[in-house]
Amino acid sequence: MERFCKVISASLDERDKKLISLISEGYSNRKIGQHLHLAPSTIANRISRLLKDTGASNRAQLAAQSQQIIKA
Repeated sequence: MERFCKVISASLDERDKKLISLISEGYSNRKIGQHLHLAPSTIANRISRLLKDTGASNRAQLAAQSQQIIKA
């Protein structure tokens, strides 16, 4: 969790925070893309990067752990 916290706090920009917020609300890549005015493939790439950087194993884990840090 310590590695996760360091990566998240250092690497999240406002768009990533919004992306994670939309993931936690259950939005699909397509809906997130529409909301952020980005292609679904761009959303998928950003999510993949966040998963790799944080060590989260899936979208749900990424959203849950990130929300704790964003709210802190």
